[in-house]
Amino acid sequence: MALPASNGQRAVASPARPMRRWGSTELTRGRGAGGTRRRVTCDGGSTLVEMIVAIAVVTVVLGAVTEFFVGSTGTIRWQGGSQAAVQLAQDAIEQARRLSPAALLKGRDQQSVDAQWAAPVAGVDLSTMSKVYDPSAANGAGAAAALPTTGEQVTRAGRTYTRYWYLGACWQAQNGAACTAASAYAAFYRLIVAVTWRERLCSGGTCRFVSSMLISSKYADPLFAASGS
Repeated sequence: MALPASNGQRAVASPARPMRRWGSTELTRGRGAGGTRRRVTCDGGSTLVEMIVAIAVVTVVLGAVTEFFVGSTGTIRWQGGSQAAVQLAQDAIEQARRLSPAALLKGRDQQSVDAQWAAPVAGVDLSTMSKVYDPSAANGAGAAAALPTTGEQVTRAGRTYTRYWYLGACWQAQNGAACTAASAYAAFYRLIVAVTWRERLCSGGTCRFVSSMLISSKYADPLFAASGS
């Protein structure tokens, strides 16, 4: 700012006061030799707190996106595993259907059947039928039977499944009630097929699918029921 002339003296320009702006500092000095105003600007930049907040926001967003994709991938894997398990159970039932009622027991020795029934797969209910076996089979022969007494491992699309056959006898009342272990009007064989595979989305990390059918001890006319978990 120039001071007014007094008593014939020449006015002298006073230095301009510095100006400050948010995010940068601007210093304005007096006029230079050419009569121009010199200006120096310095960017203040982001503070440490702003950087930390930005990193935290990005971390939260990336975490949510990652969790979404991981969950979607797991669901797709579970669906694929379930479809393969259903197909394996159906294949096992078709295998049994090709056998005559008398051939279902062949090779399933009592010792192997006892061991199988002592530790059934979770979800397999054996309370509705009685144990049946081939009295002429040698001990330990059940593993090589047409319907083996031990788990059979099958690989599909790089994943390993274990398939089990449980065979028992049940009786149905004349009124068509449920087939149970209590002796009644009509005798049937009940075949239960269980398929298990490893998957973290299932309880305990193991998924299972269970299917069953009734086979008349006289006529090969099966009835089906299925469940999965």
